[in-house]
Amino acid sequence: MPEPRTHRSACILLVDDNDCLRTGLKQLLTRKGYRTMEAPDVEFGLNLLKQFGNEVQVLVTDVVLPGMSGFELSKKVHSLYPRIGVIHISAYGCAEDLDACFDEDAVLRKPITISVLVETVERVLSRDPGNKSVG
Repeated sequence: MPEPRTHRSACILLVDDNDCLRTGLKQLLTRKGYRTMEAPDVEFGLNLLKQFGNEVQVLVTDVVLPGMSGFELSKKVHSLYPRIGVIHISAYGCAEDLDACFDEDAVLRKPITISVLVETVERVLSRDPGNKSVG
């Protein structure tokens, strides 16, 4: 049976102020074949986007960040790069509550497994750009 089609060469930007989680997710996604960049805060993430925005296909951002929420960050990113898919991750509340308050690509609740994250990344990458309601 043929292996399912994947977007494993896609470029992902991780923005999370939790160094251990961010570094761990980067290592795991890199092992899965994704090109992955990481940022410890919004400012660093936006600077990476200024340099590599045309390469980034998915933004994975924590919801709670110092200075600007992940929701605000994703709105800013979409204003600059509307084709970038967004996955919000949060340790607070349940994913359904978060999904109800912000209509974006996907919301995952921490702790997340690499298999769930990879599945969500693949769904976001496969989405119809006109349909933002995934996951």
